[in-house]
Amino acid sequence: MDDGSIDKSLEVARRYENHGIRLFAQPNEGAASARNHALRQARGEYIQYLDADDALHPQKIEVQLRELAGESLETLASGVWGKFTTAADRNATVFLSHPVLPNREKTPKKYLSPAEWFVRSWSGGGSMQTGAWLTHRSLCEKAGAWNETLLQNPNDDGEYFCRVILASHRVKFCPDAKVYYRTFANAAVNRVSNPNGPVKVRSLYASLELCSGYLLAAEDSPGTRLAAANLFQEFAYGLYPAYPDLVAQAERRVEELGGSEMKFKYDPGAFKALASVVGWKAAKRLKHHLRRIFGK
Repeated sequence: MDDGSIDKSLEVARRYENHGIRLFAQPNEGAASARNHALRQARGEYIQYLDADDALHPQKIEVQLRELAGESLETLASGVWGKFTTAADRNATVFLSHPVLPNREKTPKKYLSPAEWFVRSWSGGGSMQTGAWLTHRSLCEKAGAWNETLLQNPNDDGEYFCRVILASHRVKFCPDAKVYYRTFANAAVNRVSNPNGPVKVRSLYASLELCSGYLLAAEDSPGTRLAAANLFQEFAYGLYPAYPDLVAQAERRVEELGGSEMKFKYDPGAFKALASVVGWKAAKRLKHHLRRIFGK
Protein backbone atom coordinates (compact mmCIF):
# COMPACT_ATOMS: atom_id res chain seq x y z
CA MET A 1 0.00 0.00 0.00
CA ASP A 2 1.66 3.20 -1.20
CA ASP A 3 0.59 6.39 0.58
CA GLY A 4 1.84 9.03 -1.81
CA SER A 5 5.56 8.20 -1.61
CA ILE A 6 7.83 10.70 -3.34
CA ASP A 7 10.84 8.45 -3.86
CA LYS A 8 10.96 5.40 -6.15
CA SER A 9 9.25 3.03 -3.70
CA LEU A 10 6.18 2.58 -5.87
CA GLU A 11 8.31 1.89 -8.94
CA VAL A 12 10.29 -0.76 -7.06
CA ALA A 13 7.15 -2.35 -5.63
CA ARG A 14 5.56 -2.67 -9.06
CA ARG A 15 8.29 -5.15 -10.04
CA TYR A 16 6.65 -7.70 -7.75
CA GLU A 17 3.09 -7.40 -9.03
CA ASN A 18 3.47 -10.48 -11.24
CA HIS A 19 4.60 -12.58 -8.26
CA GLY A 20 1.33 -12.78 -6.38
CA ILE A 21 1.65 -9.28 -4.94
CA ARG A 22 -1.27 -6.87 -5.23
CA LEU A 23 -0.28 -3.21 -5.10
CA PHE A 24 -2.46 -0.20 -4.33
CA ALA A 25 -1.62 3.49 -4.22
CA GLN A 26 -3.31 6.64 -2.98
CA PRO A 27 -2.36 10.31 -2.51
CA ASN A 28 -0.68 11.00 0.82
CA GLU A 29 -3.51 10.76 3.36
CA GLY A 30 -1.66 9.32 6.35
CA ALA A 31 -0.92 5.90 7.78
CA ALA A 32 -4.41 5.26 9.18
CA SER A 33 -6.05 6.00 5.84
CA ALA A 34 -3.55 3.79 3.99
CA ARG A 35 -4.15 0.89 6.39
CA ASN A 36 -7.90 1.24 6.04
CA HIS A 37 -7.53 1.21 2.26
CA ALA A 38 -5.35 -1.91 2.43
CA LEU A 39 -7.78 -3.66 4.77
CA ARG A 40 -10.68 -3.01 2.41
CA GLN A 41 -8.69 -4.59 -0.43
CA ALA A 42 -7.39 -7.55 1.57
CA ARG A 43 -8.79 -10.97 0.66
CA GLY A 44 -7.15 -13.16 3.27
CA GLU A 45 -8.66 -14.76 6.34
CA TYR A 46 -5.87 -13.36 8.53
CA ILE A 47 -4.50 -9.82 8.52
CA GLN A 48 -0.80 -8.99 8.92
CA TYR A 49 0.17 -5.32 9.21
CA LEU A 50 3.77 -4.36 8.47
CA ASP A 51 5.30 -0.90 8.09
CA ALA A 52 7.54 -0.49 5.06
CA ASP A 53 10.79 -0.13 7.02
CA ASP A 54 10.26 -3.12 9.33
CA ALA A 55 10.63 -6.83 8.59
CA LEU A 56 9.14 -10.20 9.52
CA HIS A 57 11.09 -13.38 10.14
CA PRO A 58 10.42 -15.64 7.11
CA GLN A 59 8.49 -18.11 9.29
CA LYS A 60 6.66 -15.54 11.44
CA ILE A 61 3.22 -15.94 9.89
CA GLU A 62 3.66 -19.71 9.49
CA VAL A 63 4.47 -20.04 13.20
CA GLN A 64 1.42 -18.06 14.27
CA LEU A 65 -0.94 -19.87 11.91
CA ARG A 66 0.30 -23.16 13.32
CA GLU A 67 -0.26 -21.86 16.87
CA LEU A 68 -3.77 -20.69 15.96
CA ALA A 69 -4.79 -24.03 14.45
CA GLY A 70 -7.67 -25.35 16.53
CA GLU A 71 -8.17 -22.02 18.33
CA SER A 72 -11.36 -20.00 18.14
CA LEU A 73 -11.42 -17.12 15.66
CA GLU A 74 -11.45 -14.76 18.66
CA THR A 75 -7.88 -15.73 19.61
CA LEU A 76 -5.31 -13.05 18.77
CA ALA A 77 -1.70 -14.10 18.15
CA SER A 78 1.24 -12.04 19.41
CA GLY A 79 4.98 -12.56 19.10
CA VAL A 80 8.37 -11.11 19.97
CA TRP A 81 10.11 -8.12 18.47
CA GLY A 82 13.52 -6.54 18.54
CA LYS A 83 15.23 -3.44 17.18
CA PHE A 84 17.74 -3.21 14.34
CA THR A 85 19.25 -0.35 12.35
CA THR A 86 20.57 -1.79 9.09
CA ALA A 87 20.03 -4.98 7.13
CA ALA A 88 23.61 -5.96 7.94
CA ASP A 89 22.94 -6.09 11.68
CA ARG A 90 19.45 -7.61 11.54
CA ASN A 91 20.72 -11.11 12.29
CA ALA A 92 22.16 -9.76 15.55
CA THR A 93 18.78 -8.43 16.71
CA VAL A 94 18.13 -8.90 20.42
CA PHE A 95 14.46 -9.62 21.00
CA LEU A 96 12.96 -7.64 23.84
CA SER A 97 11.66 -9.30 26.97
CA HIS A 98 8.95 -7.42 28.88
CA PRO A 99 6.44 -8.54 31.51
CA VAL A 100 3.79 -8.29 28.80
CA LEU A 101 5.73 -11.05 27.04
CA PRO A 102 5.24 -14.18 29.16
CA ASN A 103 8.56 -15.71 28.08
CA ARG A 104 10.37 -13.99 30.96
CA GLU A 105 8.35 -15.93 33.54
CA LYS A 106 9.52 -19.21 35.10
CA THR A 107 6.22 -20.77 34.12
CA PRO A 108 5.20 -18.82 31.00
CA LYS A 109 1.53 -18.10 30.47
CA LYS A 110 0.57 -19.03 26.96
CA TYR A 111 -2.65 -17.02 27.13
CA LEU A 112 -3.64 -13.64 28.55
CA SER A 113 -7.13 -12.23 28.78
CA PRO A 114 -7.51 -8.80 27.16
CA ALA A 115 -7.72 -7.08 30.57
CA GLU A 116 -4.69 -8.96 31.88
CA TRP A 117 -2.69 -7.99 28.79
CA PHE A 118 -3.40 -4.29 29.37
CA VAL A 119 -2.70 -4.48 33.10
CA ARG A 120 0.74 -5.89 32.28
CA SER A 121 1.45 -3.53 29.39
CA TRP A 122 0.36 -0.30 31.10
CA SER A 123 2.12 -1.13 34.35
CA GLY A 124 5.61 -0.96 32.87
CA GLY A 125 5.40 -4.13 30.82
CA GLY A 126 6.09 -2.56 27.45
CA SER A 127 4.14 -2.52 24.22
CA MET A 128 3.68 -4.85 21.27
CA GLN A 129 5.08 -3.81 17.91
CA THR A 130 2.41 -3.52 15.21
CA GLY A 131 3.86 -6.27 13.04
CA ALA A 132 3.94 -8.78 15.91
CA TRP A 133 0.18 -9.37 15.78
CA LEU A 134 -1.64 -11.78 13.50
CA THR A 135 -5.35 -11.03 13.49
CA HIS A 136 -8.32 -12.91 12.13
CA ARG A 137 -10.35 -10.74 9.78
CA SER A 138 -13.43 -11.07 12.02
CA LEU A 139 -11.57 -9.33 14.87
CA CYS A 140 -10.63 -6.45 12.55
CA GLU A 141 -14.25 -6.12 11.51
CA LYS A 142 -15.41 -6.18 15.12
CA ALA A 143 -12.81 -3.60 16.19
CA GLY A 144 -13.63 -1.16 13.39
CA ALA A 145 -11.45 0.98 11.15
CA TRP A 146 -8.20 2.73 11.99
CA ASN A 147 -8.93 6.15 13.49
CA GLU A 148 -8.14 8.75 10.83
CA THR A 149 -8.93 11.70 13.14
CA LEU A 150 -5.84 11.15 15.32
CA LEU A 151 -3.52 13.38 13.31
CA GLN A 152 0.28 12.90 13.54
CA ASN A 153 -0.32 10.37 16.29
CA PRO A 154 2.60 8.18 17.44
CA ASN A 155 0.07 5.87 19.13
CA ASP A 156 -2.40 5.30 16.28
CA ASP A 157 -1.44 1.63 16.20
CA GLY A 158 -1.84 1.42 19.98
CA GLU A 159 -5.35 2.88 19.78
CA TYR A 160 -6.32 0.52 16.97
CA PHE A 161 -4.94 -2.62 18.56
CA CYS A 162 -6.48 -1.64 21.88
CA ARG A 163 -9.82 -2.18 20.17
CA VAL A 164 -8.61 -5.36 18.46
CA ILE A 165 -7.34 -6.87 21.72
CA LEU A 166 -10.60 -6.05 23.51
CA ALA A 167 -12.53 -7.58 20.61
CA SER A 168 -10.62 -10.83 21.14
CA HIS A 169 -11.36 -13.58 23.63
CA ARG A 170 -7.70 -13.99 24.56
CA VAL A 171 -4.16 -13.25 23.39
CA LYS A 172 -1.92 -16.21 22.58
CA PHE A 173 1.80 -15.59 22.89
CA CYS A 174 3.93 -17.18 20.16
CA PRO A 175 7.60 -16.93 21.27
CA ASP A 176 8.98 -18.12 17.92
CA ALA A 177 7.10 -15.49 15.87
CA LYS A 178 9.69 -12.74 15.35
CA VAL A 179 9.45 -9.17 14.06
CA TYR A 180 12.31 -6.78 13.33
CA TYR A 181 11.62 -3.13 14.18
CA ARG A 182 13.90 -0.68 12.39
CA THR A 183 15.28 2.30 14.28
CA PHE A 184 17.37 5.14 12.89
CA ALA A 185 20.55 6.44 14.45
CA ASN A 186 19.72 10.06 13.63
CA ALA A 187 16.03 9.89 14.58
CA ALA A 188 14.54 11.83 17.51
CA VAL A 189 15.00 9.73 20.62
CA ASN A 190 11.73 10.63 22.31
CA ARG A 191 8.78 11.31 20.07
CA VAL A 192 6.51 12.01 23.05
CA SER A 193 8.38 14.79 24.85
CA ASN A 194 9.48 16.68 21.73
CA PRO A 195 8.40 20.28 22.49
CA ASN A 196 8.12 21.05 18.77
CA GLY A 197 5.20 18.69 18.25
CA PRO A 198 2.07 20.10 19.93
CA VAL A 199 -0.34 18.56 17.42
CA LYS A 200 1.31 15.18 17.86
CA VAL A 201 1.33 15.41 21.66
CA ARG A 202 -2.31 16.49 21.95
CA SER A 203 -3.31 13.76 19.54
CA LEU A 204 -1.36 11.28 21.67
CA TYR A 205 -3.23 12.38 24.79
CA ALA A 206 -6.55 11.99 22.98
CA SER A 207 -5.60 8.42 22.04
CA LEU A 208 -4.81 7.62 25.69
CA GLU A 209 -8.23 8.88 26.73
CA LEU A 210 -9.78 6.62 24.11
CA CYS A 211 -7.73 3.57 25.11
CA SER A 212 -8.40 3.92 28.82
CA GLY A 213 -12.09 4.40 28.07
CA TYR A 214 -12.20 1.25 25.96
CA LEU A 215 -10.56 -0.83 28.69
CA LEU A 216 -12.71 0.47 31.54
CA ALA A 217 -15.87 -0.01 29.49
CA ALA A 218 -14.87 -3.66 29.02
CA GLU A 219 -13.74 -4.23 32.62
CA ASP A 220 -13.89 -1.64 35.40
CA SER A 221 -11.91 -3.21 38.24
CA PRO A 222 -9.18 -2.08 40.66
CA GLY A 223 -6.58 -3.67 38.38
CA THR A 224 -7.74 -1.99 35.18
CA ARG A 225 -8.19 1.38 36.91
CA LEU A 226 -4.63 1.17 38.22
CA ALA A 227 -3.38 0.26 34.75
CA ALA A 228 -5.19 3.26 33.24
CA ALA A 229 -3.78 5.53 35.96
CA ASN A 230 -0.29 4.22 35.18
CA LEU A 231 -0.85 5.06 31.51
CA PHE A 232 -1.61 8.70 32.33
CA GLN A 233 1.20 8.90 34.89
CA GLU A 234 3.73 7.74 32.31
CA PHE A 235 2.40 10.37 29.90
CA ALA A 236 2.72 13.11 32.54
CA TYR A 237 6.28 12.06 33.32
CA GLY A 238 7.27 11.99 29.65
CA LEU A 239 5.82 15.44 28.92
CA TYR A 240 6.74 17.37 32.05
CA PRO A 241 7.41 20.31 32.07
CA ALA A 242 6.94 21.09 28.35
CA TYR A 243 3.12 20.87 28.25
CA PRO A 244 1.81 22.01 31.66
CA ASP A 245 -1.87 21.94 30.65
CA LEU A 246 -1.72 18.37 29.37
CA VAL A 247 0.42 17.26 32.31
CA ALA A 248 -2.12 18.72 34.75
CA GLN A 249 -4.95 17.06 32.85
CA ALA A 250 -3.17 13.70 32.94
CA GLU A 251 -2.44 14.05 36.65
CA ARG A 252 -6.12 14.77 37.33
CA ARG A 253 -6.98 11.56 35.50
CA VAL A 254 -4.47 9.68 37.67
CA GLU A 255 -6.17 11.02 40.80
CA GLU A 256 -9.67 10.25 39.48
CA LEU A 257 -8.63 6.67 38.76
CA GLY A 258 -7.34 6.15 42.30
CA GLY A 259 -3.62 6.84 41.93
CA SER A 260 -0.66 5.27 40.18
CA GLU A 261 2.07 2.90 41.32
CA MET A 262 4.25 3.55 38.28
CA LYS A 263 7.96 3.42 39.11
CA PHE A 264 10.04 5.36 36.63
CA LYS A 265 13.25 3.94 35.19
CA TYR A 266 15.65 6.88 35.25
CA ASP A 267 18.63 6.93 32.96
CA PRO A 268 21.79 6.27 34.97
CA GLY A 269 23.98 9.21 35.81
CA ALA A 270 23.53 12.72 37.17
CA PHE A 271 19.77 12.93 36.49
CA LYS A 272 19.06 9.75 38.44
CA ALA A 273 21.13 10.99 41.37
CA LEU A 274 19.48 14.42 41.30
CA ALA A 275 15.96 12.97 41.04
CA SER A 276 16.59 10.79 44.09
CA VAL A 277 17.34 13.94 46.11
CA VAL A 278 14.97 16.64 44.80
CA GLY A 279 12.29 14.54 43.08
CA TRP A 280 11.69 13.84 39.41
CA LYS A 281 9.79 17.07 38.69
CA ALA A 282 12.52 19.37 39.95
CA ALA A 283 15.14 17.29 38.15
CA LYS A 284 13.20 17.42 34.90
CA ARG A 285 12.67 21.19 35.20
CA LEU A 286 16.42 21.66 35.51
CA LYS A 287 17.09 19.29 32.61
CA HIS A 288 14.50 21.12 30.47
CA HIS A 289 16.04 24.51 31.35
CA LEU A 290 19.55 23.35 30.49
CA ARG A 291 18.34 21.88 27.20
CA ARG A 292 16.77 25.21 26.22
CA ILE A 293 20.04 27.01 27.00
CA PHE A 294 22.50 24.59 25.45
CA GLY A 295 20.25 22.87 22.91
CA LYS A 296 21.02 19.34 24.12
